[in-house]
Amino acid sequence: MELIERYQFQRNVFATGIQSNKSNCIGLIVPREMDYILTNPFYAEVIRGILNEFGEHEYYLLFCNTQNKDDIVNIFRQRRVDGFILIRLGIYDKDIIEVLKSIDAPFVSTTTISEEDSMLHADINNYEAAGMAVEHLISLGHEKIGMVVASNSLTNSKQRFAAYKDTLAKHGLQFDGRLVAEGDTSMEGGYAAMSQILNRGCALSAVFVAGDIMAIGAMRALKEAGKRVPEDISIIGFDGIPEAEYTDPPLTTIKQPIFEKGKKAAQILINILENHQNNQSVNMDVELVKRGSTANK
Repeated sequence: MELIERYQFQRNVFATGIQSNKSNCIGLIVPREMDYILTNPFYAEVIRGILNEFGEHEYYLLFCNTQNKDDIVNIFRQRRVDGFILIRLGIYDKDIIEVLKSIDAPFVSTTTISEEDSMLHADINNYEAAGMAVEHLISLGHEKIGMVVASNSLTNSKQRFAAYKDTLAKHGLQFDGRLVAEGDTSMEGGYAAMSQILNRGCALSAVFVAGDIMAIGAMRALKEAGKRVPEDISIIGFDGIPEAEYTDPPLTTIKQPIFEKGKKAAQILINILENHQNNQSVNMDVELVKRGSTANK
């Protein structure tokens, strides 16, 4: 013990992992757009939830580059990681799932993906949650309701758009494609999509934006166009990022448990690794948070 203290000896985690066949390190797979993930408050909160759970169980996080699928295979076979958590999976990322399955790597995703029902995940029911958003606008008397859609390959984006159309039809309201525009999932994307809808000159009294970050950009576009929120146009977002509470006016949103989503995904994976149990996927509840950006027509 005296020698250990004198020379500040530290156990080599990787060397121990090779001997014990366990590294206590988990790989975080982010298909594409790593810069976007690290600067996006939604995904920062997901990662914070993952790290919170890992800290309680002495696990570490390793960011994995998906440009070369062989790298994923090698770090798992070399026991540099015990398993993987995947975030922001799209329909074009099924090859990553197939690679993980082929090497029998334990993994959990924080997003669902179409035609991968057996994949373990911690997520929400995006279809039902988006329907809740549109129902709120309809309950306020709005009939001409637009939507800013996320232009990406995520299953949740497609589910939110499907819910928008189906909820309108459920209440006998006609879908009008002129009231819909796509944008990337950024403030700039929301701004551009909202501007596109306004430039078409179609009457609308409310808009559902598929993400809070996009909604912040959309609110700026409305303001620059001389439209008051919510007096002229009500707007509702999705996700419940902390920043939504501080917009002007504060943004009504569908709040999902972002931090808990990351934490739950980590719990599922750790339970598989430590208890060798086949866990079930978790579908988490959402909450309609009413703020000042929506009002009666």
